[in-house]
Amino acid sequence: MKTILKPKKTNLVIGMAFLMLIPIFSRGQNLISNSDFNSGTTPWNVNGMLVEINTEKTYGGVSKTNQTAEIDNSAGLRQKIGIAVGKVYQLTFKASRRRSGGTPANPGITVDVIGDVTGTSYLNNNKIYTNTTFAFTDEVLTFTIPSSSTDNIIVVQFTSYNNSTTLGVIVDDVTLTVASSLPVQLISFTGELNNGQSTLRWKTTSELNNKYFIVERSVSGSLFDSIGLVKAAVTNNSTKTYTFTDMKTNVGTTPDAPADLPPLSTELLAPDLTLSQPVTVAIKEVPLVRLVTYKHLYA
Repeated sequence: MKTILKPKKTNLVIGMAFLMLIPIFSRGQNLISNSDFNSGTTPWNVNGMLVEINTEKTYGGVSKTNQTAEIDNSAGLRQKIGIAVGKVYQLTFKASRRRSGGTPANPGITVDVIGDVTGTSYLNNNKIYTNTTFAFTDEVLTFTIPSSSTDNIIVVQFTSYNNSTTLGVIVDDVTLTVASSLPVQLISFTGELNNGQSTLRWKTTSELNNKYFIVERSVSGSLFDSIGLVKAAVTNNSTKTYTFTDMKTNVGTTPDAPADLPPLSTELLAPDLTLSQPVTVAIKEVPLVRLVTYKHLYA
């Protein structure tokens, strides 16, 4: 039997964070053209985007032959891609802070995926790079094109962030593939909020070819950003527990919150079902109240 203690009727501090878990394994055909920049600037120069491509060595790297693109205050990347709706997509790339010419200490990039027909933002993610030696970081982002969408073409765009100079971030090997959700038996998925940090815990009883989990965060509940990867068991037929802590859960305030709040809730996939869609944990925080387990207990 579960116990629910309702918050007192008073002005409340409310924060909401949505966390999404997606098991991913295989990647299909790369939908990006000229993903390694060996064919020049086309088709990254859609709608007049200025594209700068040089060897890795030019930007402080080692290779004199590997072609890379720089994202800075004057140059970026923009490409139109035909896609199918109703799919989860995985966007990957490598990125490093430029290490030559007096690059700022913490330049960044903004990665956008926008519907070409509707202008809908399916992905908007900022990344900052502070490496002091030239070293690529592997980035993985995911987004969903709903089945109801009329966007059969999307725009993938890389632009400068936190940088007003022409010395910025070096990008290479951009890929876009359909993410394959694989059979995962999920028996619990819980969220706990402490001091602005969200801790996720989930258990599986079996996994088949599950390479890793992608954890995503959203404030709006509709637009998600990838915030981490958790290595999976690949194939497993016994109970396995996973945890992930989000150190930067967004918490806002409202001085006139309604007194009668609904109980804290965690949306769980019922036991004995195969995970085929993202699972979302919604967390609401009020004074002296926190989510402890998926049974909706208060403390």
